[in-house]
Amino acid sequence: MALKRIQLLVAAAALIAGTLAVTGAATAQAADRHPAQGAARTDRACAGLLGKSLDITFDNGLEMRFDYAADGTQLTGQVLAAGTSGSTVGITNTVPDSLSTVAKNVYFTNWNEHGGLTVSLTEDLKSGTAQAYWSFPSGGDVRVGQLHSGTIRCLG
Repeated sequence: MALKRIQLLVAAAALIAGTLAVTGAATAQAADRHPAQGAARTDRACAGLLGKSLDITFDNGLEMRFDYAADGTQLTGQVLAAGTSGSTVGITNTVPDSLSTVAKNVYFTNWNEHGGLTVSLTEDLKSGTAQAYWSFPSGGDVRVGQLHSGTIRCLG
């Protein structure tokens, strides 16, 4: 029961990294799932994160939409596809975040969730890639952590 809850929290938080190549078919499938959001945009259309929305698909099949507040103090994440994450499609979570610029159009975001999940995410809008690390309580003294990689689609 606790493991299922942790899996749900991990999926709801979703910050996610490694190396993942996205094929044209995967991009087309994502566009089919979200036709109202339009086609993928270029780096120039998604300059910066403040007030922007991203779709990130992680290497475990988890697909998340992240909406960043215009003032950079919080983000809302919604599970669009669960993949093998154990999450539930439709779960939405709004949390305070810490956001910093690493380089031009490269950002580091970190947040803590109520269930004990901590997420750290690097989003490279230039390359369209994301690297994530999340950790969560394991019932012992040491937290469990996972590294994931993903691809970014700018929604505007």
